[in-house]
Amino acid sequence: MDINEILDTGMSSGKMIINEQMKADLKVTKTWTMVLAILGFIFSALALISTFGSLVGFSRAGASGLVGMVTMVFMLAIYIFPSWCLWKYSQNLEAALIGNSQVLLNTAFLYMRRYFKFIGILIVVFFSLFLLMFIFGGMATIF
Repeated sequence: MDINEILDTGMSSGKMIINEQMKADLKVTKTWTMVLAILGFIFSALALISTFGSLVGFSRAGASGLVGMVTMVFMLAIYIFPSWCLWKYSQNLEAALIGNSQVLLNTAFLYMRRYFKFIGILIVVFFSLFLLMFIFGGMATIF
């Protein structure tokens, strides 16, 4: 049997085969994404407590303090979504591996796709903002 025949086995039917090595690798992935999700939730909770703990300082600062608090809450809201996607990916992946469920595996990878799409968009937005700050900061030093 040719190596290409082995690689192409099952490809024409549109089905994917997940062998035991892939399952072991996915279990490791599930563990690490679960750890990252839990750390993300812990970070978010601590930051939220810190934000509301510094509410007194924000209230003394007036309007700028309110802007600072709204910014912190907005950043926390942005950070919760990727953690939630990692959590759902881990849960669905674990259930898919235990029950050999293609539907749950598809759902798990849907959450992983959402995670990477969100992070990609977030990186582009922040990179664009930094680029604008660099351009306008450079223009401010010229004039």
